[in-house]
Amino acid sequence: RIRLKARSDGPVKRFGWKLALSGNVCGYDLSGRPLPGVFSAPAAAVGDMEYSCTVPRQTDSSMMLEIRDEPDVLRTFAVGEYIAASGYDWTRPELEDIVMEINYSRTGVTFSVSGWKGTEKLDVVI
Repeated sequence: RIRLKARSDGPVKRFGWKLALSGNVCGYDLSGRPLPGVFSAPAAAVGDMEYSCTVPRQTDSSMMLEIRDEPDVLRTFAVGEYIAASGYDWTRPELEDIVMEINYSRTGVTFSVSGWKGTEKLDVVI
């Protein structure tokens, strides 16, 4: 699950944004091992600014998240890096769900994955 917030005291108002995840593993081979290849999957809205997406087991930290306001891509984030930094283990036999909260402010974005937090500064042009 991915939850979007605009500030620390509450959720953002719904803007009509669309989210999509992409990576370098597109599925599984006949023996059940991760299959290298490009995947892109839209995240489905499951609540007010909450999205869900099923992705194949990944083998690296290349997964990206795009936030779109069609037809434009507003932001792209290297969420695979944040997931890796949180200590998530893609090699476990049974994968745990990942809940990611993205908190927007005017100058940065804070990612929270299973208790781990990281902040990315945004360039603001006036």
